[in-house]
Amino acid sequence: MRKPRHFIAGLALSALLLVGCSKDLVADKNGNIVTVTIDGNPVHINAGDMFEDYFKSSDGLKDYYDAVYEVVVRALFEEEKQATERTEIYDIAALGVNDVKEQAKNNAKGGGKYDDELKKILKTKNVETLKELEEKLAYDEMQVRLKKQFFDGGEGAWIENAMEELIVGERNAAGDLILDDNGNPVYEGYLNNKLPYHVRHLLVKVGAANNDFVTGKISKDDANKLSSVIVALANHQDTFGLLANRYSEDEGSARQFGDLGIMNFTTNFVNEFKLGVYAYDALYNNDGVMTPAAKAAKLKIPGTAQVKLDTLGLDEIPYGAAIKLAEVREIEKSDTGKEVNDGKAEFFPRNVMFNKYFNKHNIGVITPNDVVIADEVGVENPAFAALPGFKALPELGGKKVLTDEKGNVILVVRAGSAGSYEGLHFIVVERSALYDKVNGVTLKDYYTIETPGTAAFPKVEGTDDDIDAFVNFLELDARGTKERIDKIRNEVKAFDPTINDRIFQKLVTHLDVKFHDAELKAALDKYLANQYARSQFQLDQDLDKLWSEWIEYLDQQGVNRAERLIPESYIAEFKAGNDYNYGG
Repeated sequence: MRKPRHFIAGLALSALLLVGCSKDLVADKNGNIVTVTIDGNPVHINAGDMFEDYFKSSDGLKDYYDAVYEVVVRALFEEEKQATERTEIYDIAALGVNDVKEQAKNNAKGGGKYDDELKKILKTKNVETLKELEEKLAYDEMQVRLKKQFFDGGEGAWIENAMEELIVGERNAAGDLILDDNGNPVYEGYLNNKLPYHVRHLLVKVGAANNDFVTGKISKDDANKLSSVIVALANHQDTFGLLANRYSEDEGSARQFGDLGIMNFTTNFVNEFKLGVYAYDALYNNDGVMTPAAKAAKLKIPGTAQVKLDTLGLDEIPYGAAIKLAEVREIEKSDTGKEVNDGKAEFFPRNVMFNKYFNKHNIGVITPNDVVIADEVGVENPAFAALPGFKALPELGGKKVLTDEKGNVILVVRAGSAGSYEGLHFIVVERSALYDKVNGVTLKDYYTIETPGTAAFPKVEGTDDDIDAFVNFLELDARGTKERIDKIRNEVKAFDPTINDRIFQKLVTHLDVKFHDAELKAALDKYLANQYARSQFQLDQDLDKLWSEWIEYLDQQGVNRAERLIPESYIAEFKAGNDYNYGG
């Protein structure tokens, strides 16, 4: 088969690197180093072809890989079914070359020479001639279209349904992940790699500084907001979504009825929120389906963090604290009008209540308890326990806690950063990533990228009804639904930092690429494996850092609360007009 000139010309570094990695290159009987199959016809590349248009460059396996990558990408667009794409690619490249010519002409109007100005521009683009520039621009466009076909598929695409494998990983006919010789998944996919959680929240902002563990100061309005929201949740005055829409001070998610979309290992949520959800699901949620150890391992919770969180336990906030917070919110002087402790706000009863019960950065739940001055847990109040928002949850040993209208536990944590999300977060996990199937719906189906109402959309078993999934979680118009589908697709597209390597491996199979030098092939395989291992190591390292930061923060909180927390008993002393000293 004819080898087009631009196909050979595009292999900028291959010659050197093929030689540089192996002194005695192994070739077939005709001297071919690499064979690429295009439309069923083999295209052979030999050392002569390589050196014909190349000059030496820096040595190294990465350069070799990049050069071979270019070989296979250019080979792809030599396929007959890519003819239209190839024409468009070189039309775009030609326009880019013309733009550079025009730029050189304009620059030369200042008194310089056209050839000199052109050389300057070409140098900035790391090429020497317009032909090289054309090939560079063409290759850039090829890479864009290569990825588009890979992710989107469709007529004429070089690969079909790559997205499904990206989502669920490489699986065998039985649906199980394919394992390598070491028992690790060959490719585990987005769902297993990132463990996405679908979460909602309702944010109540407070004025207290986030890092003020024991002397946080909130306003009368803050106290009233916090109390009112908890009362509304406990009485199920509306669904969690409608209450979030009405009360949440995170305007973006409030418009989406509290929906925060997908949270995974790399989502940039504050530690208390993201790690708090992981801690609850792995260590405190004893649902009997998986052991805490297995869940902690899956969520990559370090052993030191597990020990600390086990010691702390799940925080329990008495509902009575919200009631009392509202009752004392106005008190800033004693009953006789005296300014106690020189009028310092940290001694106001509302702040004493806030700091004791709500100003805590470990994940917690709200119980139907009344406050007891001697501790932070209190005792159950039958009237509170009868409110519709409190349900006994088997996964918490039958303990009654605040839940949404569907029976999902409402988690609570103090978190945020100055000026943005600083306050109390009330969190609902709509879908945990720990279990493949919940209520008959698999994780894959829950994060389907099909359109609701179509035949391809997953159905409730034995019916023609669509399942409840992420994309139809909110009642949206067609545009809104597409945005949620795109949200999943974009998550999947971005999850793997080695996606280019993944595409290369698929291209090698598609084009039936053969490496005649076993040493080079082994080196390339090792390089690709190391790239993936490095990305996984970085993910684990970043997660460990987050856990360390949160645990250190909780340690600081513990020390401060032990030494400086103003006791609730002081509220009576405040009302009586008696001053109070820390430790006194």
